[in-house]
Amino acid sequence: MFKPHIHTNPLRRLGVFSLFMVLAMWGTSVLLNAQDKTPVKVNKPGQLRKEVLDNQQTKKPAVQQSKGRNRKPKPLPPARPLAPIVNPLNNSKATIIYLENTESIDFDEMINPDKQILRGNVRFRHDNALLYCDSAYFYQKANSLDAFSNVRIVQGDTLFVYGDFLYYDGNTRMARLRHNVRMENRKTTLTTDSLNYDRNTDLAYYYTGGKIVDTENTLTSIWGQYSPGTNDAMFRDSVKLVNTNFKMNADSMRYNTKTNIARITGPTHIVYQDETDIYSTLGWYNTNTEQMMLLNRSDVIHKDGKTLTGDTVFYDKAKKYGEAFVNVIMKDTVQK
Repeated sequence: MFKPHIHTNPLRRLGVFSLFMVLAMWGTSVLLNAQDKTPVKVNKPGQLRKEVLDNQQTKKPAVQQSKGRNRKPKPLPPARPLAPIVNPLNNSKATIIYLENTESIDFDEMINPDKQILRGNVRFRHDNALLYCDSAYFYQKANSLDAFSNVRIVQGDTLFVYGDFLYYDGNTRMARLRHNVRMENRKTTLTTDSLNYDRNTDLAYYYTGGKIVDTENTLTSIWGQYSPGTNDAMFRDSVKLVNTNFKMNADSMRYNTKTNIARITGPTHIVYQDETDIYSTLGWYNTNTEQMMLLNRSDVIHKDGKTLTGDTVFYDKAKKYGEAFVNVIMKDTVQK
């Protein structure tokens, strides 16, 4: 393989430096400047280290003694409510959550007057979304709720989100779903254990590992982001795309579930049925047509011994045809 040769230039230092001499006399260090010959006394060896270590320790502030011995203690501040009390009318973009159905409702005006306990076929409505669950805590003044068991969000006729728990804020339109989470958008399904869905930006993201499956590919990663409206997805950390004909491993990737085009944004390794290996760090790959454009010096290595390398590579796996431009290297170990 071709190895680039890198030229290095020696470092040049400019300017005039003073010459210093260090003398040790009677356990005391003396710094002598060679130009003005003025001795400068410094600390004893080991003393500086002790001072630095001492300064690293947190010094407790001195406690001032109060003049009055019988001073009364200050009263404690009132306890914060479990859910912040926010008036949705103060936010021009906020809308009110409406309770449409429940079999039973309980509340305690003494302990927490804003917390309503709902049980049985609970249903809420917020804008164009319906929220279902078996039971819930409804904080009407805070315009938020906690939903439990058989949680389901229905938005329009194409988006469905399921989970075991839901924490929803009507003022920010943020839905936090936990455990056995599944988002279905037409022919695309996202599964994870923890999902945050921002209904304002129409972005759902996971951070503990997740999977997106469409009609062509299955993608997994530690962190992922998906937009049901645009069908765009972003993946980071241990990204893997699995197709019936190939596999892709990368540290980051962008993907569209409608066009099935994967955009390479980091070190990526593509394997075609153990017969072709492709290495690239930038480009795009149409998983439907198996055509790709690879940038930033990519390699296409065939099992039969043929290797194609170039700054820009266009490759069609279905036709087994490739083109390379700029600094091209073509090797054939069989026909030398």
